[in-house]
Amino acid sequence: MIIFNNTHAAVEIGDACHVIYYPGVHSCLARVERNAHGEPEVRGGAIFTDFNKATIQIHCASVKGRRWLTRELLWHAFNYGFVVCGCSKLIAPVPETNTRALDLNKHLGFTVETVIGGVFLDGGLLVMSMRREDCRFLDRSYLRG
Repeated sequence: MIIFNNTHAAVEIGDACHVIYYPGVHSCLARVERNAHGEPEVRGGAIFTDFNKATIQIHCASVKGRRWLTRELLWHAFNYGFVVCGCSKLIAPVPETNTRALDLNKHLGFTVETVIGGVFLDGGLLVMSMRREDCRFLDRSYLRG
């Protein structure tokens, strides 16, 4: 199940991707599943920050394991950024040492626009982006696989 702007889920996702979630300022999409005890558990999701009508930043993270990113979450995330917010570009900042996030973003279609050196003690920051016209996840038929 995908939930929107749940503060508890947003804090968990924010902790995983090192982003502070501000309710009413930022937005959050989270994938939630029931655990073995029937309780809802956040698997992962995205936090959207720094909306300026042309762009919005997207910060994604897994909270519980690797099997968090589904077609449904991808569709909702890209639909939110491109359709609901009306942005022409999504920006995904990634520490250059986070090779898993870098590989995932490249697989999804993000490209590296620039690198800002020395942002972190162990390296720079990659500024990745995706234009709306390059997004292959907006068609609802993508949900059916």
